[in-house]
Amino acid sequence: MLTVSSGAAVAVQGLLARPGVPAGSCLRIQMAAGRNRLRVLLVSSPCPGDLVFDIDGRPALLVAAEVAERVGDQILMVRRSEAGRMQFVLDATAEGSDEQCEPRDLVVAR
Repeated sequence: MLTVSSGAAVAVQGLLARPGVPAGSCLRIQMAAGRNRLRVLLVSSPCPGDLVFDIDGRPALLVAAEVAERVGDQILMVRRSEAGRMQFVLDATAEGSDEQCEPRDLVVAR
């Protein structure tokens, strides 16, 4: 089963605490339409079959069922890209560690 690192949990909390994000919103990881890539969206509620991660006692991160099946036992972490932006990554080995990030560094589709 997918594990969420402490750095990724902090990033999710920060994104959901941004001004203008409706109370009760969650981040949902799903497959990007027509691509073999993942996409992170801001949503108001889980879809049937979503894997739900509670952070600080409330649903905060949702993983689409088809994604959960594909990623298996990987770890969701936060890393800095070559372009200097923070991004969520999946890591099967947990080598390295999460990087400190400011939520404004992360991009979420709405």
